[in-house]
Amino acid sequence: MVGGEGMSGQAPVFKTPKDLPREDWFTEGHRLCAGCGAGIIVRLAMKVIRGPTVVVNPTGCVEVSTTCYPYTAWKVPYVHVAFENGAAVAS
Repeated sequence: MVGGEGMSGQAPVFKTPKDLPREDWFTEGHRLCAGCGAGIIVRLAMKVIRGPTVVVNPTGCVEVSTTCYPYTAWKVPYVHVAFENGAAVAS
């Protein structure tokens, strides 16, 4: 049974925000603007991902704003790569 699945082996269904898991794998401490669409999308995506996860992120706004050395907003393994290497590293 993969983490987050019910006893029937089916993936959970999230109908409202209250159904989302409480744990956050993308946390406070990032430098994204309040209400930034990218930050909201990443946070919600990280809430519904189940099982072992590694984030592979090419250079961009989210990378620059969430990994300001020596801090990070990620609670999962995270890899920063160049634009052209993202797909190769993720596979």
